[in-house]
Amino acid sequence: MPRSYLAFLCVIFSAIASAQDEFSCGELKANLEIGNCQLEKLEQAERELSQEYQAMLKLVDPDKAWAKNLRSAQHAWLMFRDAELELLFSCDSRNVEECYGREYAAGHLWQKTRLTLERLEGLRTIRKERLER
Repeated sequence: MPRSYLAFLCVIFSAIASAQDEFSCGELKANLEIGNCQLEKLEQAERELSQEYQAMLKLVDPDKAWAKNLRSAQHAWLMFRDAELELLFSCDSRNVEECYGREYAAGHLWQKTRLTLERLEGLRTIRKERLER
């Protein structure tokens, strides 16, 4: 495994190990446990993001420009998130585990959860600002 991949893994998994925020899985040790925990955290984050997005759409007439632009921005963000994950886990092999090892799945879920929670906070800020108008 190339040194750059090892360094990347060290950064990701030291961040996972030290994360004390809402999407940390704490002291779990087994890859399967960590993966299952990260999957649950991602599903929770995606539910919250969907709820926030739906609440924002209800603020205005669905045919208005703001709602159309929100839908467009959300679609663009989903494309960005997927491209960002591709970048973070770039691998010349067809099997990404050859590049990142067995920890790939948990690391990928952790990063996807992180990006989703960042988007959720962004949408909350936009909605708050919209309501203050």
